[in-house]
Amino acid sequence: MINKRNIEFINIFLMLIFIYINFSLWFLETSEPIKLILSFILFVLLYRLNNKNNNGKLLFYKNSVLFIVMIILLISISCFSNFIFNRIDIFIILRWIIALFIVNSISEKDFSKYYIKCMYIISIFSLISYFISLLKPSIFLNFSYFSDSSWLGPGDHFGLRNAFVSVVDIGSNYRRNWGIFYEPGMFAFYLNLALYLLLFKSESINKKMLLFLSIALITTFSTSGYITFGLMFIALVLKNKKNSVINYMKNNKKIIFLFIVMIIGVVVFFITNPNNWLFFSSKFSEIGNKSISNGSGYSREKAMYLALEAIKLRPLTGISSSGISQFFDGNISTFTPLQWFATYGLLYGLICNVLLLYYAIDKNEKLLCNIFKYFAIVSMIVSQNMSSNIMIMIIIIYSFNVLSRRKYDIRNSADL
Repeated sequence: MINKRNIEFINIFLMLIFIYINFSLWFLETSEPIKLILSFILFVLLYRLNNKNNNGKLLFYKNSVLFIVMIILLISISCFSNFIFNRIDIFIILRWIIALFIVNSISEKDFSKYYIKCMYIISIFSLISYFISLLKPSIFLNFSYFSDSSWLGPGDHFGLRNAFVSVVDIGSNYRRNWGIFYEPGMFAFYLNLALYLLLFKSESINKKMLLFLSIALITTFSTSGYITFGLMFIALVLKNKKNSVINYMKNNKKIIFLFIVMIIGVVVFFITNPNNWLFFSSKFSEIGNKSISNGSGYSREKAMYLALEAIKLRPLTGISSSGISQFFDGNISTFTPLQWFATYGLLYGLICNVLLLYYAIDKNEKLLCNIFKYFAIVSMIVSQNMSSNIMIMIIIIYSFNVLSRRKYDIRNSADL
């Protein structure tokens, strides 16, 4: 019989595989059907491992099933009204279904715990690889380049080596920590999600995990990553409704000290490395600058305006995921809160945004804390297109389950 500790280990291992399959640069060019099939197999394993006492029945939250049916209906209405229904939209529907299965396989508490530990493991390996690449980059010369990809182009052009446990960048002037992901900004998103769950959803804060996750985040040099990190720090200080800010800081000296040391470390690094500061801050100067036609800041500002234009075309039903690809015509579509409206319409956008807001609300915390938590979540997803990201879908469904306050219903079970 498998004991509780072994079950946890297997859960973490399976979730690590899930993250690698769905989000890593290594698997980026793997076809979507293969990734979805592998994800479904992992779900079956997760379910069997965590639900041994249901007499072979697959139990769902009744309302969560109705929720996904409604989501699929809204996607279908958008697609048929636009006379476009292709594999992109089908894949998004399948991702929602996989997210539903995961939510019904693992409790929100356990999901948070396993995900944090997965990102902690990824952080450790990424930091080892990153610092070796700074001190002794020649070690990675014998590792293969990533193969040509539609996202990056020729792998050798960027000097990206596949160290398997991380992506190693030895070709650019500004060395950043990629983790296993296709860009440092994406690594920052998954790290910030782990930090959010650790700081605001965990029963206690593991300081060692907080340290490694934070250092890994710092080494991504992600602008949005830093902004999110700062918003979470403010929310953390404002967290407890019963205690004043001063009392909270007194009772959590180690955590506050850790944050302050990291902030000072970042400031000192930028002061001693002015070129890195220019690289980091140049993104802000691109915003609103009419003389610039490219760059990270410019692209993300344009994504917001294009999303608004797409919403104007079909505010009620959206223009579908396929329509978004055609409408943006090579420009990046990253402003997720607006992307939900632009893609599948008013009701779909409201549902996703409202449930994301609800995920940040905790009645035991101060209003200002909840506001900054929400801003932190939003800042995670405004610089990357997370409109069809399975992790965000999982959070939305967990939020819906809490909002609907429904338990498992045996009448909605099915043999598996």
